[in-house]
Amino acid sequence: RLYAWRAGPPLEINGRACAGRATDAHPTAVAADGRVALAGGYDSDVMSIDAIEAGVMPPTASILDGSRCHALDFGWISALDGGFAAGRRGYQNGKPIPPNVNAQSQKYVAVRWTGTHAEELGSGVALGVNAKGDCVGSDAPPGIHGAYSISSSGPAGTVTHRYSIDDIHALVWHGNVMTRLSPEATRSIAYAVNESGRTVVGTMRDAGGQHAVRWRDGKAELLDSLLPRDAGWQLITAYAITPDNAIVGVGRHNNTLAAFILSAPAPELTRH
Repeated sequence: RLYAWRAGPPLEINGRACAGRATDAHPTAVAADGRVALAGGYDSDVMSIDAIEAGVMPPTASILDGSRCHALDFGWISALDGGFAAGRRGYQNGKPIPPNVNAQSQKYVAVRWTGTHAEELGSGVALGVNAKGDCVGSDAPPGIHGAYSISSSGPAGTVTHRYSIDDIHALVWHGNVMTRLSPEATRSIAYAVNESGRTVVGTMRDAGGQHAVRWRDGKAELLDSLLPRDAGWQLITAYAITPDNAIVGVGRHNNTLAAFILSAPAPELTRH
């Protein structure tokens, strides 16, 4: 079952009415801005390798606006704002593929939807969008990294295929121009962009560990540096930025995992 929360008890969503072409799909609510973004996927027990390789089982994206469904066709939505949606598509051997199949070897392509029109932005995944259509994300979905090998045996002997994803870095798209943020970092991911498109928030890993970060005009600033030394916080990941530029994320407060809101312009931290 799918639910939305609007300052009260959960409201059940009729996702079946918006599941796209996938008649046996199980839609998932993945984003909201007054509307609800849905992604139709498949349980592993109904997947057919032949069907996957033929490209007939891709995820189907759609937006539920009240009781009206807007089908967006093939893709996975991560964020909504105004008339824009952002997300990704995955391909293998040139065919569309579900997001949970061969996650490390498929080719990821960032997508921006304007209304129901899809535009592929190039390699990567889009995780956030603002009302101007600026998108942010990374080279691959969060949690997908490293390398692995698969060996198969047959009449011709044993064949080994090695799949890998290089270090993931944060990306921002202004229009169709992509910029890589903090390429010197070991790993970084951008999750949200403010209304002007000049401030991006996310997470970055370096020799000192993982840090919540804010990029302003492309320049990185660790959010920990905005706090007093005795605050007791280690800010790990920033997931969202509000219209008044407050930053929402997760971190550790006195070694306990907690959500935070960092207000602006004068930094003031609230635990949640």
